[in-house]
Amino acid sequence: MRAIILAGGYATRLWPFTKDVAKPLLPLGRKRIIEYLIEELIDCGDIEAIYVSTNYYYDPQFRRWLSEKRYKKVELHIEETIREEEKLGAIGALSRLFKNLPRDDYLVLAGDNYSSMNIRDFIDFFKKKNAFIVAAFDIGDLSRAKRYGIIKINDDNRVIDFVEKPAKPESTLAATAYYIVPENVIDMYHKYVSLGHNRDAPGRFIEWYHKIGAVYAYVFTGFWFDIGKPDTYLEAFRFVLRDSYVHESVELKSSEIIEPVIIEEGAKITNSVIGPYVHVHRDTEIENSRISNSIILEETIIRDSIVKDSLISYKVRLDGIEITNSNIGGYTKLHGV
Repeated sequence: MRAIILAGGYATRLWPFTKDVAKPLLPLGRKRIIEYLIEELIDCGDIEAIYVSTNYYYDPQFRRWLSEKRYKKVELHIEETIREEEKLGAIGALSRLFKNLPRDDYLVLAGDNYSSMNIRDFIDFFKKKNAFIVAAFDIGDLSRAKRYGIIKINDDNRVIDFVEKPAKPESTLAATAYYIVPENVIDMYHKYVSLGHNRDAPGRFIEWYHKIGAVYAYVFTGFWFDIGKPDTYLEAFRFVLRDSYVHESVELKSSEIIEPVIIEEGAKITNSVIGPYVHVHRDTEIENSRISNSIILEETIIRDSIVKDSLISYKVRLDGIEITNSNIGGYTKLHGV
């Protein structure tokens, strides 16, 4: 079996924070989002190769990341797009990959998901059913169910109904972006694309295919974060961050740290209150400020400001302002009156 991690989206729901940063490479605690998947796949032992599918725009970022991590078995596959309007979509990207990769059974994972799903158990379930498998999670909320692909299953866990983002969901069992595609189903992706169906939302394939072929749901419990919007990203960050980490090079002067926090190399913090649930990246300067429940990327300067529940990208300058539930893109400068 081989694995594909889909990482070619442009994360528009997180713009401008992700305008120039690939979402799977965003930090989630001490790791990047995609690293949780990569490391579990490697530890699993059953995966012959791991293919990360991204685009030309994010290609340099992924290559830098791989040069740092030096993961074995991991290869990049690049689609020829540089903007949202050109993207192949998850299903289009899979069809293209399947034409260029060796024939095999494939474990397909979205690079922006973080969950408690056990990949070893997922594969074992596939071996029992020998059919297309989708991992499912009960989100327990009908109002939230409108945002996902919702499935119904029979007593044997076979999918008997699937509706992508239903206006009136009849179930809270949501399809996650974790699949196992048997070798004999691969050509159905090409057929789906040739028929002109929606290529973007990966659940659309299941919505179509379950009517003509067997699809089974592997239902897992615990937790699942689909990191698509600022609120879910911060929610996942709070969930992951249990212990604090402050690099030995950090300069703390007349400041209070409310744990848990992560403060990385080269940060300088003066006369400020940091935390709880704050990630301060390297070479960031914070002075006379109060930061809570926020993620701040590298080389940002914050002075005389209050930041709550916000995402601040790299090389931002905030001076004399107060923000809550904000999403700030790279190189932004905001000054108070």
